[in-house]
Amino acid sequence: MSEKYKFMNRYIKYIIIFPIIIILFIILYIRKTIDKKELEEANFYQYIGGQKIEYNGKIILDKNENISKLEFDGLSTELDSTPLFYEKNNKLKVIFPETMNVVYPQSNGLQYKTTYFITLENDGLGIYDDKGKLYENCFIYDFNNLYFFIETTTLQVGDEEYQLEPFSYAIVDNNMIEIYNSTNSEYYIIEPNENVTATTGSYAIDLNIDSIKYGENERLLIKNKDFLKKNN
Repeated sequence: MSEKYKFMNRYIKYIIIFPIIIILFIILYIRKTIDKKELEEANFYQYIGGQKIEYNGKIILDKNENISKLEFDGLSTELDSTPLFYEKNNKLKVIFPETMNVVYPQSNGLQYKTTYFITLENDGLGIYDDKGKLYENCFIYDFNNLYFFIETTTLQVGDEEYQLEPFSYAIVDNNMIEIYNSTNSEYYIIEPNENVTATTGSYAIDLNIDSIKYGENERLLIKNKDFLKKNN
């Protein structure tokens, strides 16, 4: 084999390999960008077991091996699906640390999944995500026991009623019922021996068995995110 042929052979290999390396670097960079989100200074807060936890300053959200973490002031805290709130430019915003299920009862109960770290913003006129998508006639479910309400909702716990505005949520499990009311920032913890339903003008949710009723139809909520398409 001549030297010229060897050179051309190596040259062709480099031409093939180099674009592949560039593509791999781009994929890794995009992946790193998706898995880490830096947020400007603000008063971030969430409720854990009824206690308000505040992070005043800049935070970093990081996703590593399916574990979501919040980095603040040199400390790292593991997160679950509990919403993280903050205000910016007089607009209330919420971040979901985990992938969530967006449920559209009026569209035959269609369900889609979000990406983790998705941000929703309530400007008083509508609720939009960080890509400009409008959220309406729907609610958000964490595939387990947390329900986040996008529209005005009446929550019935036994004989008690709670009027909840958008950006309120409820958690229902065997140990307790937790309710966050965004209107007055009140947090309620109730014994779990009551039936819990949420109703709007067009659908109802049974929070005990994770099902929705719309019109004459009923449907169980999907609990595995791998079964859902993305909410594009």
